[in-house]
Amino acid sequence: MSAEPTKAIQIFFSYAHEDEALRKELEKQLSFLKRRGLISGWNDRDIKAGEEWSFAINTHLNSAQIILLLVSPDFMASDYCYSFEMKRAIDRHKAGEARVIPIILRPVYWKDAPFGTLQVLPTDAKPVTSWSNRDEAFLDIATGIRKTVQELLTPSPVIVPQKTKEQWLEEGDTFFDREDYEKALSAYEQAIRFDLNNVRAYNSKGNALYNLKRYEEALAAYEQVIRLASNNAQAYNSKGNALYNLRLYNEALVSYEQAIRLAPNNASAYNGKGNALYNLKHYEEALAAHEDAIRLAPNEAFYHTNKGNELQDLKRHDEALAVYEQAIRLAPNYARAYNGKGNALYSLKHYEEALAAYEQAIRLAPNYARAYNGKGNIFRDLKQYEEALAAYEQAIRLDQKYAAAHNGKGNALYNLKRYEEALAACEQAIRLDSNNVTYQNNRNHVLKFLRKST
Repeated sequence: MSAEPTKAIQIFFSYAHEDEALRKELEKQLSFLKRRGLISGWNDRDIKAGEEWSFAINTHLNSAQIILLLVSPDFMASDYCYSFEMKRAIDRHKAGEARVIPIILRPVYWKDAPFGTLQVLPTDAKPVTSWSNRDEAFLDIATGIRKTVQELLTPSPVIVPQKTKEQWLEEGDTFFDREDYEKALSAYEQAIRFDLNNVRAYNSKGNALYNLKRYEEALAAYEQVIRLASNNAQAYNSKGNALYNLRLYNEALVSYEQAIRLAPNNASAYNGKGNALYNLKHYEEALAAHEDAIRLAPNEAFYHTNKGNELQDLKRHDEALAVYEQAIRLAPNYARAYNGKGNALYSLKHYEEALAAYEQAIRLAPNYARAYNGKGNIFRDLKQYEEALAAYEQAIRLDQKYAAAHNGKGNALYNLKRYEEALAACEQAIRLDSNNVTYQNNRNHVLKFLRKST
């Protein structure tokens, strides 16, 4: 029986572009490790056309097992290299998630830098450009990197730990169930230290980070699950959720579709696909995806509410109302369904019933900004502008980045003849959503009136 192939150690090159020629020379010396399948290198020149560069860098920086800091005057002067890449690298090194190796390419003062306490290369920290033969310098560096690669690939000697990998996983699950995600994360990371290829530990780590709203780090954990288990449908679904929360909707869609290919009966993946399509304004396709989710999980109120949102945006308000009411029957305390019901009733101009639905949403979720915005819209249409203003301002107190509420506030202030304040509110809405034509038209209308009155 042949031995299971070793998984390549991932190496991330952090460097200034002025040192690209030196980086390429180093990569040549490392090519023998790459040919043997022991390492895979990545640098920002590997970013594909159309790929978001910051997302690509974060993903690889957060998943690499070895991070090479190519130190030079330009590296130390680069805000991005020094303040972002190096800081994240040192954090991962301290957490035991990666090995950081500083490599002194050109003379520069570095000993008081955050990496100053780490073992550097080449030997005696002699800068590469100070060697009479640079091939010898890069050979010295490659030899040092090879030793680190071997350490990572060689199983640690058997010791008796205070807790086993399984115990750390169980402890993490206990904290996770208690919604103490920080402690859960710490336990899962301990489990990973025992087994760098543990799929369950990385997946659980991703879930803890996701619940802490640390979506980029969660994404890196799910990516690691996929590298270790490429047919893991749940990992693709979770990756989609992280991308969705990073507002990378096209990439989230790709991940959800891969989850569906691997597990065609995964209702959650269809729901995620629908949400991504909805945010891409592909409402008909989003509706079809949510109907698939409902077919697989007919009692999930969340899916019905999402379907209602698509029907609402397709201006099929009667159908949307029926779907929201079905969601309420399935989950009588689901505030989001009541808010959707309020939106459908508002569109049908059933203002009293809509107001009652919004009020019920607020009773169930007192900090629900969208329900207050819905109330504001009703009061505005009823020409009760003071009440509308109060509702919009409450929505803004709960969510200062809610562009629609700022726009509504501008409308209410305009009708109250408080034009300067109206202009400020309209401009804030545009700052939050610069592509919204309605907000721009409202701002221009206020400006036009102000010009006439001067």
